[in-house]
Amino acid sequence: MGKENSKINLPLKKREEYIKTRTFNSDGDIIEKKCSVCDVFKPIGEFHNNKITFDGTYPNCKECQKKRVKKSDKIRNDKKKGILDSDLDDMFRNIKYEL
Repeated sequence: MGKENSKINLPLKKREEYIKTRTFNSDGDIIEKKCSVCDVFKPIGEFHNNKITFDGTYPNCKECQKKRVKKSDKIRNDKKKGILDSDLDDMFRNIKYEL
């Protein structure tokens, strides 16, 4: 067991995955992490803090998190307005006009 693994107190299967998705310095501290959305290794400063997770950061990088929040906010705001544009398109497409 290397020095970088000495700080990791996880079951073996999770530990292997944890080590694959992070880069450690000689002291065993995380210096880079792989984003779970874009699959790119980024400096640990590119991830928001999260006290609940084992390493203290979110699995998504700040850029991917921002895109996710923007998308969910748009959906939420559209629902507040009433009927979604896509729902309107479906409704009009299914209407049979009678003359």
